[in-house]
Amino acid sequence: MIAFIAIVVFFFATAFGTVNIHPEYLFQGALPNGMIGLFAALQFGPWFYLGIEGAAMCAEECKHPSRAVPLGQQAGMITLLIGAAMTLYLCAVLIPADLLGVSVYPLFEAAQNSGIFIFVALLGLGTFLTCVASANGCVCDSSRSWFALSRDNYVSSWFSAVHPRYNTPYRAVIFTVPVAIGFAFSGFLDQVITFSIISGLLCYVLIPFSLIRFRKLFPQTTSRVRPFVGPLQPYIAYFAIAIAITILSTLFWGYKYNLIFAFVFYGIAYFYFSQRHKSSNIENNWTEMGWPLPRGSENARTGKEAMGFGDE
Repeated sequence: MIAFIAIVVFFFATAFGTVNIHPEYLFQGALPNGMIGLFAALQFGPWFYLGIEGAAMCAEECKHPSRAVPLGQQAGMITLLIGAAMTLYLCAVLIPADLLGVSVYPLFEAAQNSGIFIFVALLGLGTFLTCVASANGCVCDSSRSWFALSRDNYVSSWFSAVHPRYNTPYRAVIFTVPVAIGFAFSGFLDQVITFSIISGLLCYVLIPFSLIRFRKLFPQTTSRVRPFVGPLQPYIAYFAIAIAITILSTLFWGYKYNLIFAFVFYGIAYFYFSQRHKSSNIENNWTEMGWPLPRGSENARTGKEAMGFGDE
């Protein structure tokens, strides 16, 4: 919140003339590599929104998840859209394009170029807190993923332990904290960020695909199955898949080897988890969960029972 307030205050300072801006920077060298450069830069857009899908992973910790999860995701998206637009404007009118393209902390450098100490201090603090918040978000997301994998018997059951008081997967959190710190201080932050972007884009392909699959398996619209309404579905899901695949293809400009490594890594992970799933022989008991049977499950169960009867 402090980091967001710092951006808002800095933005209005430029709007009211407290900080001298350079509108000519918006047009000088904005596209040094033409349209190819524009497509090559698409990969950095999702970095603003990485982790927003993690809000759904915390549904078990909410008293009213059907209200809290959509509200949290919408509030998060609005905050990100406003913050991203202000950040883009501030950096573009205070830093020349050739320096902005290689800047590691553009907001802080924009504050330095303003020449006003209070904004330098405020944005310096905001930059530091933003990094802390980003690392914290990565820990929350990754620990929830380990917890979910453990609960479904894909990894050790040790990670699925829940804290008796806070109802959080504390073991998974403790495990992922040093991993996150290790990546943060590895000295290859751009490579780590690119790998996380690729991971996020793969999620943005698989999550809409899962939504489409879910709607086909459970066409019912009861509150148990669909606690809130997603507008314009499944068309938005198809649109999201198309955007994610397009951005993934742009990674060949500049980060080709990162993309190849990511696909090899996740390919191995897919076959590993696929074999774990086949060997576990665990089936979802929809009745105990209070859910209706998925479409086609009755026919599959009847065929399976008939096959077993013939074998006997």
